[in-house]
Amino acid sequence: MAGRELTKAMEQAIISLLSSVHTSEDAKRVQDAGVTEACFAGAMHYWEALQYIYGRIRKGKQISKSYLKRQHDVTLIAGDDPRLYAREVVFGTALAQVDDITADVQEELLDPSDQPAFYEAVRKARNLLRDIACATPNGQQVGGRSVTYTTPGSLVMPPPQKWLVKGFIPDKWATFLYGRGGVAKSGLAVMLAVCVAAGEPFLGVPTAKGKVLYIDWEADEEAFRTVINRVANTIGVDISQGLSSIRYRRLYGPLNEYLDDIIEECEDEGISLVIIDSFGFSMSGQDTTAQPDVTAQMTRLAKIPAATLIIDHIGKQGRGEDGPFGSVYKHAASRWMWWLQAVSGEDEKCPDGENKPGIFVRMANTKHNIAAKQKDIFLHLTWDDIFAPDKMHVKQVKREEVPESLAGIIKETGEVELSGNTNDFIRAVRSIYGQTGKAATKDDMVAILKVNVKTVTSIAQKLNKLGMIQLVDIPHGEGPGRPGQGYLEAGAIVDIDTTDAARKV
Repeated sequence: MAGRELTKAMEQAIISLLSSVHTSEDAKRVQDAGVTEACFAGAMHYWEALQYIYGRIRKGKQISKSYLKRQHDVTLIAGDDPRLYAREVVFGTALAQVDDITADVQEELLDPSDQPAFYEAVRKARNLLRDIACATPNGQQVGGRSVTYTTPGSLVMPPPQKWLVKGFIPDKWATFLYGRGGVAKSGLAVMLAVCVAAGEPFLGVPTAKGKVLYIDWEADEEAFRTVINRVANTIGVDISQGLSSIRYRRLYGPLNEYLDDIIEECEDEGISLVIIDSFGFSMSGQDTTAQPDVTAQMTRLAKIPAATLIIDHIGKQGRGEDGPFGSVYKHAASRWMWWLQAVSGEDEKCPDGENKPGIFVRMANTKHNIAAKQKDIFLHLTWDDIFAPDKMHVKQVKREEVPESLAGIIKETGEVELSGNTNDFIRAVRSIYGQTGKAATKDDMVAILKVNVKTVTSIAQKLNKLGMIQLVDIPHGEGPGRPGQGYLEAGAIVDIDTTDAARKV
């Protein structure tokens, strides 16, 4: 709408809107209706007038009509219910935006130069139309808008965290399920999908029945259907007539090319759980070790209006307790993670001295910001036929029943006894050194942990006293001055290149 002149009807609706906002409840109704700065394109003095009104209401002071007239050229009139005028303003803005969007792509839609150009114009229009002015869904705050707590009850305790599978998969948030190849990540993910879709318990825990969308970059629909049949046979779910609560998508390009379609499908079909298989392939053409690419992908995933299970990997030399392969920001941005490790029962003896068929899997809750850390889960997976199994048998077992190498992979002292920020500090230091060969700087830690410099210094001193990190000097890149402080994990090589780090100090 930039450069567009307001119609008389639209200008009258805006003035009526401004005249009807008197209380914090009025202001909330206007915001919930979807009124944003975009609604005032071409007439920003009205937007500035609305911000003045909001400010006076927040301060509990009277709105000055003479000030509005003098500073913003706004003459208030008698106002009624602000919701009526807000809806009119938002709808008028949406109509204008649609006009602009269709004008931009009209030529390629009506007289396309070729098929790719036509479909690119359709994709562009669809993506732009998703962002047109509209009411905020369910009264939620739009992204980037500050929330204030100025009315009684505005700080009431939110409802308890909801779960699709209590202790395993939180509702609304993303959960990572990661590990090396061959640890049954996809098999367990499909089992979870069937359990949620059919309302069956997952690993003995009740599920909240709902629709599931499985998005696959690694296999194909036939392979997916094969695993579904094995899982259904295992848990006793009849799929002879289909299973309408499961949907499958095979994608070949990066997630960002399909995100709008996925969001629309989730909203239209009432999807409860989206499974991403896998994170790395969903970033096709992007760098999973680069902070900008990873944070952008995490932002995209957060837009999916359902709980998400993200399957991911660790490198050959990766340490699973550090989180999945790639940028440390992947771990920092997530709230809930499960690390899967596995050993072959045929290659390693169990404590009873016997070799057993199949694999033993250990699930460790390595990130747990939503609830208390869950206990490790041990599973024994077997198949009734090596080449064409009809069933995937999944049995929960005790720690004492699995091979010793699996039972002892995660140390039960040290890191697990530290606070969340302290653990994240160590992981970040280790990850930065592993990826760059350089010490982490204070700026690095402030950005990753989202805390202030004082907190970073306090954590660093604590870990240094515990002998878990080294404090190293990073010289200034130019001129004299005291060296900055960098951080390395205990035992890391101190003789490192600090040229890039020095520029940050």
